[in-house]
Amino acid sequence: MKPFDRERTVPEPRALARRRFTARLGGCVCAAVLCTTVAHAEPTDGGAPRADVADRASPAPAPPPPTAQEREWRERYARAREDMMAGRFRDAQVQLRALASEAKSDQDRALALEMAKLAGAWADRSDVPAPAPSQPRASIRTSGELTMLYATSFLYGVGTGVWFLLQTQPESAATATLPFAALVATPIVAVATFDLVKKFPRGVPHALSAGMYLGLGQGIWVNGYASARARRVERTDPDTNLRWQPETVSSVLWAGATLGGVVGGALGSTLVTTPGRVSFVASTTLWSGVVTGLTATALSPRSPAGREASFLAGGVGYNAGIAGGLLFAGAVSPSVARVRLVDLSGVAGGLATTGFYLAFTRDVDPRLASGLAALGASAGLAAGWLLTSGMPDERPWNERKPQGLQLQPHVAPVVGGATLGVGGLL
Repeated sequence: MKPFDRERTVPEPRALARRRFTARLGGCVCAAVLCTTVAHAEPTDGGAPRADVADRASPAPAPPPPTAQEREWRERYARAREDMMAGRFRDAQVQLRALASEAKSDQDRALALEMAKLAGAWADRSDVPAPAPSQPRASIRTSGELTMLYATSFLYGVGTGVWFLLQTQPESAATATLPFAALVATPIVAVATFDLVKKFPRGVPHALSAGMYLGLGQGIWVNGYASARARRVERTDPDTNLRWQPETVSSVLWAGATLGGVVGGALGSTLVTTPGRVSFVASTTLWSGVVTGLTATALSPRSPAGREASFLAGGVGYNAGIAGGLLFAGAVSPSVARVRLVDLSGVAGGLATTGFYLAFTRDVDPRLASGLAALGASAGLAAGWLLTSGMPDERPWNERKPQGLQLQPHVAPVVGGATLGVGGLL
């Protein structure tokens, strides 16, 4: 025999049986997989859908109609919700709690309870008083206004002290110094105390200061007119002495400043104002008095009667300037910077015309110089106002700038033509 034949081995009967069982098991598995694939790929019973698939594709049955009690519950819930949306939180809370106790389903009960809690929370919030709104920053006085009022208070205190000394004529240094110091400090302490307790509104410190200065101007005008009148009377009757004593002059000046401060503070507190409006009133007052006084001097004869007429005209113009400034300040509402620039323009115009006249003439006529000064100041004021017209206004924080006249055309088609119209705001 060949060596290969001698070395070949014959498998044992047990191993051969194991191999046959494994082959049969593999064939069964392959057949099962093949049958399953064919069953899923081809529909049974001539292509008819399976019963479970048909059940899933059929629509769900419609819910039963609500009962009368359920409809009533829904209507009451809608009314409670409307009360809640309208802000009647307490009423809505009571109704929702009652609905929660009468609900037939857990879902409706939970909904009513949650809405009742929400309504109660909003009711508790609305019952708490809201904090007082803080004063807007734009409505409070500025540091510049307060500084100006402090300076004016100091000057007013000094003037009050001088008036007191002239009225009392103290005989010792102590009776003169101590009251004078107290009178000087009192206005400053009063301003500081008031501003510490409650901040001055915007424009009020400026109104107080301007009122004192304008009142002082009134006192100066009254004293000037009284002096001019006394000189005119003395010219006709030398034995008559109508000149005021220093005590009377100081009393008129002090009373004018005091009354002006009171009126200015009252107007500033009651009217909605700004520092620019107050400056506008003060500027119109001073310039009206100066221009009318200079014009009257230029037109009046050089006599005591002429001087008296000039003071009278200046006083009338002064008070007319106050009325005009109060009347137009709200409509114009300029800024403080614009008013100051216009004032500088008026001063420059008056100095320019008067300076040229004095520089090119040797025989100076006071009447002509006064007329040129009034003309130059008026031209300077008008030029300054026009040149600064582009500067922004200064209005209160809660006031809008008026838009003026606004017109808009309208065209509407009608049968056989069109209708034209104009609408707008005035």
